[in-house]
Amino acid sequence: MAQADRKEADGPQGIGGWLVLFIVGLLILVPATIAFRTTMQFYSTELAQPKLASHPLYLSFKAAYAYGVVLCIAASVCLGLRLSVDRTRSSVHLARAFLVGAPLMSLGLNLGLATLIFPKRSITDELVGEAIDIASLVAAVSVFWLAFLHWSVRVANTYPPSPKSESGWSSRLADKIPGWIAASRRLFVDFAHSSTVARQLSPAEEQEVREIVALEFADGRINTLRMLQHLINAGGDEARARALYLEEQTRQVLERRLRRESSLRLRTDGRAS
Repeated sequence: MAQADRKEADGPQGIGGWLVLFIVGLLILVPATIAFRTTMQFYSTELAQPKLASHPLYLSFKAAYAYGVVLCIAASVCLGLRLSVDRTRSSVHLARAFLVGAPLMSLGLNLGLATLIFPKRSITDELVGEAIDIASLVAAVSVFWLAFLHWSVRVANTYPPSPKSESGWSSRLADKIPGWIAASRRLFVDFAHSSTVARQLSPAEEQEVREIVALEFADGRINTLRMLQHLINAGGDEARARALYLEEQTRQVLERRLRRESSLRLRTDGRAS
């Protein structure tokens, strides 16, 4: 492991080389390209068809497209700043996510919005082909930079993994699996226990239930709204209402017992681990 660390430390480190081009692209080139292309696209369209500039559907599309462009530019600039300041592996993960999503964002802006806003008859093959061509170009650029982020020694040395993620996300996931299995097992055991445990109350619990039910019928009157509801459900039959209430109180006492036993088992398992 030490030899691998020394080997990785050998080579370029810091922001330089192709990494500078990538960060400058995020901060300047990508925003400038998107803004210029968007401006020229709407300018040429409105110059060719002046009446279209005041059409409600076109104005809606223009506003939605502008919002999408602003979001893309903001994401690109924020990512460039993050890579410039935060020298951790999480910055590289965000860059990869941005590159993977870039073709989808391009397709959504150039084709998805038009499909949602304009009638289907206005979605021509030319529009679809142009949107696919642009998305393909964006995908090709994204693949190039994804390969660079994956294979570059400079990137690996400049953005080292944090202590918590040193073993990689797959190793961390594997480490968590036994805990998830144990938690699932405890939930299953608790469920099985609540389903199969004998429903007989202990003498103390039985006395507790009797006292609760007796209080509800003290002096021949009903003392709680819950008991009144049972009486209504029983059609005014006080004996039936008492039985329903007794059943409910018995279930609550059993549930409290199961919660106490479950909590005790969790504490015991925690001490054992």
